[in-house]
Amino acid sequence: DKMKSRVRQTRLYRFEQGILTGRSPYGYRYDNKRKQFNVDARKAKIVREVFIMTIDGIDYKEICRSLDLAPQQYYNIIRNIVYYGIVEFEGNQKKGSH
Repeated sequence: DKMKSRVRQTRLYRFEQGILTGRSPYGYRYDNKRKQFNVDARKAKIVREVFIMTIDGIDYKEICRSLDLAPQQYYNIIRNIVYYGIVEFEGNQKKGSH
């Protein structure tokens, strides 16, 4: 119970600071040394292309085929609020520092 409480407190603190509280989403990687999330340039380019192609009205199957993504990866990117600059913890949302 003590460990569970400490983990929750750490995650809550990170949320209050606008820092992602879970796993790094596609296009980001966690830097253990600096304790922060950094953009993975190669994957970030794919994320940008997913959004651009979606806005242009290209079918998700074509996007997945051209970017070599599984359909689930595509939907995970499109639905993830992290890419809109929002972090979430226990149902609460706020502007992220990323």
